[in-house]
Amino acid sequence: MCSELATSKEHTPPKCFFPEDKYIGKENTQRIDLITVPSCDLHNGQKSGDDEYLLYLFTMSERANGYGKANFHTKVIKAAKRRPKLSEHIFSNESEIDGNVGYQIDRERIDRTIGQISRAIFHHETGLKWFPPVHVNSTIFEVPEEQDGIKLDRKAIISPRWEFVTKTMGLLKDKKWLGSNPKTFKYKFLYENNEFLLMHFMFYDNIDFQIISHPETWNLDFGV
Repeated sequence: MCSELATSKEHTPPKCFFPEDKYIGKENTQRIDLITVPSCDLHNGQKSGDDEYLLYLFTMSERANGYGKANFHTKVIKAAKRRPKLSEHIFSNESEIDGNVGYQIDRERIDRTIGQISRAIFHHETGLKWFPPVHVNSTIFEVPEEQDGIKLDRKAIISPRWEFVTKTMGLLKDKKWLGSNPKTFKYKFLYENNEFLLMHFMFYDNIDFQIISHPETWNLDFGV
């Protein structure tokens, strides 16, 4: 993440994403060869709240597989009872989507955390550091009909996301999924010429993100 000296090792993705054996059985363990990368005190300490935020969102999602649900029932519910502020915040901004109740997410926070994971995975794969901005894409989040009193063109917002997915899948189609615990987290990875980085992350089988960094994208908005 930076040029400071490492003072510790940080799990990536966060260790809390991987359910403990005592809840899923050792035969189903999801904690084989967890990835760790060097970290300074600042970047290790400042991200714990963001990690917890993603854990809540991912495990609450109807897309999450059984390992995600196991984490929700054994870890997230207990944490929410001990520290209710985060769950209260998540459920504080209600909106309607296709007649159903939805809740507004902090997309900037999500992208920042996924961006951190992408830099860590890059270092794990190459031993190098990636400093240019990265852009995060995902189709897992819905778009409300209206936000802040403004009618939204949902198709115009969602279509580019799917176009990005199609291009990403094409470039990565011959790449194998990597990761020792694929039911919790797996990834694909493409790196060329010190300037092009492309990744596909999959959490709990169905929660996916695409990450890209290229000179043509470095000056665009929403880089992290």
